[in-house]
Amino acid sequence: MPRRSLRYDPVALDMLLARDDRVVTHSELRTLRFPLSTATYHCRVGGPWQAHLPGVIIAHSGTPTPHQREIAAVKYAGEGAVLTGAAALRRSGVHRVPHPAALRVIVAASVRRQSRPEVLVERSYRVPEPRLLGGIPCAPVARALIDECRQGRPLDDTRSLVAAVVQAGHCTVTDLKSELVECQRRGSGIPRAVVREVAAGVRSVSEARARKVLLRAGLGRCEWNVSLWDEKGNFIARPDGWFDAEAVAFESDSMEWHLSPEDYKRTQRRQKLMAAAGVLVVPVAPSDLDRDPDAFVATMRATLLRGAARPRPPIVVTRSPAAA
Repeated sequence: MPRRSLRYDPVALDMLLARDDRVVTHSELRTLRFPLSTATYHCRVGGPWQAHLPGVIIAHSGTPTPHQREIAAVKYAGEGAVLTGAAALRRSGVHRVPHPAALRVIVAASVRRQSRPEVLVERSYRVPEPRLLGGIPCAPVARALIDECRQGRPLDDTRSLVAAVVQAGHCTVTDLKSELVECQRRGSGIPRAVVREVAAGVRSVSEARARKVLLRAGLGRCEWNVSLWDEKGNFIARPDGWFDAEAVAFESDSMEWHLSPEDYKRTQRRQKLMAAAGVLVVPVAPSDLDRDPDAFVATMRATLLRGAARPRPPIVVTRSPAAA
């Protein structure tokens, strides 16, 4: 066993470990004059500490918590490192992302730090001004979201995540557009397409799929998630899709997709209110849309012809600033 040094201050060590949830670097230990040989001995198999990353120790032997992993990742990456991706989104209050297996950190382009299985280091000429969340420097939501979406997430997962972040008010479509102008081109194709969908008013995966089908059929004038009111100013509904000239609404009608039974009942009530106000409603299950998009387009065309052949009901439409 290494000889114990009496030069370091045990109280200072305890304060350091308490400050950063028992995550400490070799450099910090040297500053306290704590012998690295003693630290190495503590990190032996069966010892009280563990070597988590090169130069970074967690001063207990149990499984590191997500908070400890994040502190360790930022400390490993070095001064000025900023946490991004899924972990930064979770710290910003976005709960639709799981704890990632590998944490992402941004460092300056001049920093030479290798990625590890637990930590993916991305060098950038555009290190964002961080927000300190729980003591950890985190990228702004728009940057963290685009960084996460550039990593090869499936299209529908990306749609769901971006829509959830925007709907919850964590960032705006304008924020995302600005980020996409500045971000690396690599891996940005899917998030660019999804942000265009959200800017058009789309707020769910099923709506995004329907929009793609309608655009391909030449029915791109469909509006998304507008608010309908009667002539007395009473709110009617906010349908998924809306053709204003014909007063025709499109509704994703599904319990199999993402709706709870309570959501499904609300959908049915909403459709009845629209029908009572004179709106022609076209409900479609996402599975039917995927299986036979041509049938959906044919139904939409026939309904639009019916809508155009009658007097338009006195419905007032308000549109939210989707791109704001």
